[in-house]
Amino acid sequence: MNKYKNLNKGSVAITTFYGNTNQGSALQLYALYSKIIQLGYTPLVMDFLNTKNLSYKLIRFCTMFNRGIGLIKEPGLFKYRELAKGGLLLPETIEKYNDFYKKKFLYTSDVYSKLSDIDAFITGSDQVWNLQVPNLHYTFYLRFVNKEKRIAYAASFGCNYIPEYNRKKLNAYLKDMRFISVREHSGAAIVKETINREVLVALDPVLLVGKEFWDNEIRGQNKQDFKYILCYFLDESLIGETLAQRIKRELNIEVRLVDTGVSFDNCKAEALDPIQFVDLIKHAEYIITDSFHATAFSLLYSKKYYTISRQYKSRKEQKDRILSLMELTKTEDRYIQTFEETEQTDICKTYDFEYVETILQKKRCESELYLINSLESVICDKKRKDMEGRI
Repeated sequence: MNKYKNLNKGSVAITTFYGNTNQGSALQLYALYSKIIQLGYTPLVMDFLNTKNLSYKLIRFCTMFNRGIGLIKEPGLFKYRELAKGGLLLPETIEKYNDFYKKKFLYTSDVYSKLSDIDAFITGSDQVWNLQVPNLHYTFYLRFVNKEKRIAYAASFGCNYIPEYNRKKLNAYLKDMRFISVREHSGAAIVKETINREVLVALDPVLLVGKEFWDNEIRGQNKQDFKYILCYFLDESLIGETLAQRIKRELNIEVRLVDTGVSFDNCKAEALDPIQFVDLIKHAEYIITDSFHATAFSLLYSKKYYTISRQYKSRKEQKDRILSLMELTKTEDRYIQTFEETEQTDICKTYDFEYVETILQKKRCESELYLINSLESVICDKKRKDMEGRI
């Protein structure tokens, strides 16, 4: 059955990272997109990078112009995007991502010629509000649309402080957001400090949709008939590789490495699409990662996992987003920062799976209620104004 059938509550455009080769980014987008369908709305991914659309060209220009002004004011930020990435992705990996984005989503430019015809806009989740971006991200703060249509869902600032060069701009941008929820407690503190507003700390979309949703998505995948340690790293990590080799040696199970351009000795990287990635997490004995979303899925599926402090090259540390989730679930002792910890860690120790499930369900209810209320408010107001305009 067409999943878009009977979605008559209104249209909702999601503005976030899309089309990139990051499992977490792809899956958080798919989760929020799917939740909007469950709530009875027609979701669309705003393909603001589409250079064929004149409106999007203007938005792109405003975003880049805004960025340029920020760099002129703070020339030391020219290297802010530089990361300690590994090598190139396998061609099969890129193909799988492209296929995923092509088949799973409707895009705004495919349906609407005018953005003003769309009922509501959501920015989030992921680091859409990264405070290290010079002059902030014009598009992800929804500056191109009427402020009455703006909703932020589980937006992440990427750090726990406000750089002085973005403080004034942040104040203006946040004041113009109609509904705000953030992903981390530090994000709620930033909003409070900036505009004196209390906001909800919401679950990342991959946790919002819940385990049953992902189980349905991975149904029909190839059965994993042997035990393995799944490693997913966004940057090179000798600490992570050391821990994986220790677990392999002591428990006699294989190491499997998800292709991200990162390499491990004597371990062939595997090309996976996002759904295959979730499937491998569900069936793994251990997860070792430096990724927020791999950590989130590990908790969702009650897996034995360790999250390694990510080895950024020039971007400042962003561990707050991971530690916020670990604090919520009381699993902070599974965060590894040094080689010494790889030897001292009790690899057989578990955590309170029942508590994690309970707290996630509580937060899930709060997060869904926020999403329902904000969408209903925005779309009801738009329909009322449209009706008044016809009178």
